[in-house]
Amino acid sequence: MHRSSVIRSFPKGVTQPKTSRDVQCIIRRQLHTPPRKRIALMFPGQGAQYVGMSADICAKYDSARHLLSRISKRLDLPLQDIMWEGPMDKLMLTEYTQPALLSHSMAIVQVLKDEGVLDFREISAVLGHSLGEFSALAAAEYITAEDAADLVRCRGKWMQECIEPDQIAMAAFMPIDREKANVLARESQSSTGKICQIANINSPSQIVLSGHVEAVEKAVQLGSESSLGFRCKSRRLNVSAPFHSSILKPAAEKLREKLEKIQIHRGRVPIVSNVTHERVQDPEEIRRLLSEQVTATVMWHDRVEEFVEIGAARVLSGLAKQIVPSAVCTSIDTAEELSQYISKKKGI
Repeated sequence: MHRSSVIRSFPKGVTQPKTSRDVQCIIRRQLHTPPRKRIALMFPGQGAQYVGMSADICAKYDSARHLLSRISKRLDLPLQDIMWEGPMDKLMLTEYTQPALLSHSMAIVQVLKDEGVLDFREISAVLGHSLGEFSALAAAEYITAEDAADLVRCRGKWMQECIEPDQIAMAAFMPIDREKANVLARESQSSTGKICQIANINSPSQIVLSGHVEAVEKAVQLGSESSLGFRCKSRRLNVSAPFHSSILKPAAEKLREKLEKIQIHRGRVPIVSNVTHERVQDPEEIRRLLSEQVTATVMWHDRVEEFVEIGAARVLSGLAKQIVPSAVCTSIDTAEELSQYISKKKGI
């Protein structure tokens, strides 16, 4: 009775042992196999950009420099010059911002892979904030870095074509929950006749509204008062388009058509969708969700224990700590941080 219960307790997929020696070998192997960690790789979206991205990394790692050269050639664009020298006004144009941020993240990923410290057996999922979802897909090998850069450059260009300068805005509100944010957006739209919608649910207490400048400014005003029965602080975001609002519907349609021509593989690990906040691996479902994501609310959360943020700034690590206070967060943005992470993973 005791022996049979031991045999049935072995992990699924392990060959049933025939002798006591087999039992000892399997137990020893299980005891010495390190436990799988629940790590999520995170990739930032627009707003994290800065002049000088990847310059130090490319100076230290040839593989990063070669990757950026391939992407620049694919886009027929002096991307390194824009990333490293700016000016900021040019880098802020969304058709440049998006491929620049993606390329910065992918340069880091390339180095991690070349150094042998990106182990997908340790990774539970990848996730990206808005634009960062394309970086996540490339990192997990759903699409190539070059295809991802091409997609986001077109995505940014088409978004820019949907708007008139100075006519759009986005603002982050805190502390606020989704119910109150809906009230704020609804009242702002009603008062101005313009679009104001929830763009990002970044954490349980931070939500971003997006739309026409008159409506978003009205939401800022209403939030600072008590007329709706609550008050909240707000911060205007430095963006060039009303991301995740219905204003960008024409861009979503064009992206959907382009995605039909891009080969999407089944990636190494699931990606957490911005639209559904569920883990996805099916290429056709990913194709659909990427186009919907242009106008849909970003649902930003996941249940993991360790986050590694790959790319510019450290915005997502802060949001992760708000959502999962016990989470361990690591940010990799500079050559020094990249070198430290590689040394840590190699046990140097």
